[in-house]
Amino acid sequence: MEKGKISAFQMAVIMYPAILATSILTVPSITAPYAKQDLWISPLWACPIGILLVLVLLKLNKLFPGYNIIQYSEQIMGRFIGKILGIIFLFLFFYNSSFVLREYTEFIITTALPKTPIIVVISCMTLVSAYSVMGGVEVLARAALVFLPLFTIPLMIMAVMLLPDFKPLNILPILGNGILPSLKGAFFLVTWFSDFFTFPSYCLF
Repeated sequence: MEKGKISAFQMAVIMYPAILATSILTVPSITAPYAKQDLWISPLWACPIGILLVLVLLKLNKLFPGYNIIQYSEQIMGRFIGKILGIIFLFLFFYNSSFVLREYTEFIITTALPKTPIIVVISCMTLVSAYSVMGGVEVLARAALVFLPLFTIPLMIMAVMLLPDFKPLNILPILGNGILPSLKGAFFLVTWFSDFFTFPSYCLF
């Protein structure tokens, strides 16, 4: 990827749609079996973990300017352990990217292209992503600024239109089975909030 600089706001714009889309597609199905009507509480328990991860990454960037996450892992943990952590990080990035790609592919096939072979959708999304990455992180940031309103405005309109069908009483009883179910749901959401750690790390390579 071409080296470039983006602002904190542009980074937030890149991260927000990806995190929000993942939350819409997967978070309810992961949390509901454990938290049930308290699933809306689980992200509140998991949120501090995501904030802590971002603060740790920012602190590491200040301590090791110009180094990516694998390079300063060797500086902190030593060459051998740092190499092992580097391999783990690379596997994590590869796995996370593969998971998100398959997730969006399943969504597109289910909602819009039911008769299209999955390999066609995956190949097209991969090629488009690769082409955008070739332009550099600044191009990604500008593209995110363009697409963010196209993503969020319809979502907000849809939420407003669904207001008459909302039934707030369905969340009762709040913590009816104690705090443990919502904590169980939060445990699985920690990996979702960890995306706030991995996304900035992509831009360091």
